[in-house]
Amino acid sequence: MIAELEAAIDSLLSRPSTSTLRLQYLAFEIALRKLAIRKAPLWNQGLMEGLWFIRFDSTRPSGKRIVDPAHAEQEGGEFIRSLLCELRLREPAVELTKPLDCPGQNSMIG
Repeated sequence: MIAELEAAIDSLLSRPSTSTLRLQYLAFEIALRKLAIRKAPLWNQGLMEGLWFIRFDSTRPSGKRIVDPAHAEQEGGEFIRSLLCELRLREPAVELTKPLDCPGQNSMIG
């Protein structure tokens, strides 16, 4: 994911009409994704378990400002599932009300 974002930055930099704001958003997302690596057994303070980066376009009309809503929804579902899988690993006494598919049953796998 980070390599794809860095490639997007390179692509934007090669264009004469590059938006500085767009570059800043991509750099911000890359920085956040580098911090979003807190998974078992790496439960260090200062790291995040994950993130859900939702892209908005404020130039669009109200109700249509989310860029690629289907992708945003898919990432949101993956984000919530990954948090719940980590919760299950970290706090096994917490009972979840619905079954949860956690690939490999270990956050370091899958």
